[in-house]
Amino acid sequence: MNINITEKKLSKSAKRRARRNGNRNAQPSNAGTTVVVNSGKPSRRRNRRRGARRTGGERDYSYLDSLLNPEAVTGVKIPDIIAYPTGTFQVAQDGVITSGVGGDSVSLFVSPCVGNGTSLYPVRTYNGTSSGALNVATNYSWGGVSGIIGLYKGFRPVSAMAELEFIGPSSSDGGQIAGHLLSAQELALNSTPWSSFTSKPGTEICPLRNGMRVLWKPEDNSDFEFVSNTCSKGDSTHIYPCIEIAVTGLPSAVTYIRFHTVVNFEAIPGTDATNLVHVEASPYDIGQLRSAFEWAAQTANNIYTLYNSAGPYLQAASGIAKSISALTGDRGGRMRLMQ
Repeated sequence: MNINITEKKLSKSAKRRARRNGNRNAQPSNAGTTVVVNSGKPSRRRNRRRGARRTGGERDYSYLDSLLNPEAVTGVKIPDIIAYPTGTFQVAQDGVITSGVGGDSVSLFVSPCVGNGTSLYPVRTYNGTSSGALNVATNYSWGGVSGIIGLYKGFRPVSAMAELEFIGPSSSDGGQIAGHLLSAQELALNSTPWSSFTSKPGTEICPLRNGMRVLWKPEDNSDFEFVSNTCSKGDSTHIYPCIEIAVTGLPSAVTYIRFHTVVNFEAIPGTDATNLVHVEASPYDIGQLRSAFEWAAQTANNIYTLYNSAGPYLQAASGIAKSISALTGDRGGRMRLMQ
């Protein structure tokens, strides 16, 4: 007995569906009907769109986040074209500054280097014994610097900040506070009198009662290179941009100023410490650097007040900055200086 299996002709709409689904050849069944198999092509398009949102739609602002809020955003590495096997750590220093006998000014100097605890100090405070003078230095090292040097062989700063706050009585808060990020080309090892301090590029001045916070930022490609703990690079010494904040108008010989500074480092462990330090490759995302530099190029983005004009006794301190999800926002939760 002969059985004829006849392929049912496709309508125009069915042909269009078949082409859309990637299966132009109709599949005959024993019942004489055409079976069209879904190739899944639209699903693949949906998956591609979802993948794009997952991998490229959400930009990573972790590096910019760390520049804005170094205290809270730790463990961040600098995006690089070379995926270095590195670890991260954070150091901090706190203290108070006393004005000199007969002096009325103090200052803070912070360099984002590791130092050695004997001859190279990353944090210095200055005071003077005459009006406006800033010539007596006190040196500070990071805690555990000898252990840090033993673990790592190459360092580069990721982010840093420094704050100066008035902690005296409101009857003595009538002075001024000034701060800037000092370019490597402007750097002098010894701080200068108040009159010269305020003439340096990018300096912002506000009432002493408001306090001040200055964020560090890199200014040159060489700031991203790994150097030794003493900032040596071959036969030369690398000089980073540094934070300076100064105060004038204080009573003589009083301890009315508190300082706080934090630096985040990325470092290459030594061969003897590879099993002691958690190491991961640094991120490969130059777009992060571009976004960060667009923000950091604006001087006003780096200097903030801690309090409003009501002073620390009438206004609560600013909260720790929220994590940045976009380039817009309150830029670290700090109050902008009024121009």
